[in-house]
Amino acid sequence: MSPLLICVLLRPVCLSVLLLLFFSSTALAQAAPEVVPESSTTQPAETASAEVAKTETAKTETTPSETTPPPAPEPFQLPAEQHLWARFQPGAWRDLQTVTETFDETGQVVSRNVTTRKEVLQAVAEGKYVLKIQATVDLSGKRIVGDWKNHTLHLATDGAGTITDSHRLEDQTLSLAGRTVECQVFELHYREGSRKLTDRIHYAPQRFPFVLHRETFPELVPAEGSPKEAATDATAEAEQLIEVMAQTVPHQVGEQLLACSLLRAFRHRPKGDTLRLAYLNRTVPGGEVAVWTTDFDAQGQLVRWSVTTLLAYGETPPDDAESSTDSP
Repeated sequence: MSPLLICVLLRPVCLSVLLLLFFSSTALAQAAPEVVPESSTTQPAETASAEVAKTETAKTETTPSETTPPPAPEPFQLPAEQHLWARFQPGAWRDLQTVTETFDETGQVVSRNVTTRKEVLQAVAEGKYVLKIQATVDLSGKRIVGDWKNHTLHLATDGAGTITDSHRLEDQTLSLAGRTVECQVFELHYREGSRKLTDRIHYAPQRFPFVLHRETFPELVPAEGSPKEAATDATAEAEQLIEVMAQTVPHQVGEQLLACSLLRAFRHRPKGDTLRLAYLNRTVPGGEVAVWTTDFDAQGQLVRWSVTTLLAYGETPPDDAESSTDSP
């Protein structure tokens, strides 16, 4: 058989094989998944680390209120330069005389006594001050001279109790002599003996005597082992309101007139009420230049009254005051 004849016979077979190969390669191309270039699916090491860190931060990040503690409450702190004793140096003093009369049920005076009180500032430190006090009482023709005693008191309360907490409330305005005064308001908690007390204070740092209004709400803390009813009776033991009634009121001290603020204090107890009026001047150690006090029983009957007068004062230690090294 000639070569030409062989080529003619094999031509259809070769054509079929070529067509079969063509269609097979097309089907495989359509079925194969698309391959994305490596540069579009991978990242440099630095970029990957940054993304991981960002993700971890987002997982652990919380709101400021969850991570940052709230600011500490602002406590009430009366600056020493605004306190009627602490603004002076140790050694400042004053002498006071109090005349007291006591009444019977018919309104007749049944007793009268005169008390002379000497007070000397000993020290001021850490929100406290120390007064050395001596009292001499003249009663029924007899004179009783007391010993000098030290009293450590708080600037914030003028009392010896332990302050447990204080914080600032929303500011308020007060009306004083027809004028509006912006005040910072604080709540002060402290203990005096078996009593737990709360003072609400209106403080005006630019206006003497600075604490313009103070309300005291007492609540008895029963001693261990005491009956529960004892606490119930003493819950209403006292409710006191102290407020400035007027400013720049003239009052004579010795040969001079001093500009004073008039302070009114009213104290209510189940056994009776006490009304106290005082003139204050910032140039006098202790502030008070005159005080009037009236006590009533539960029925409103007058039982006692007294008048306190400033006899003398100074900023250097008096000769008759015993020396002391006590500090708060």
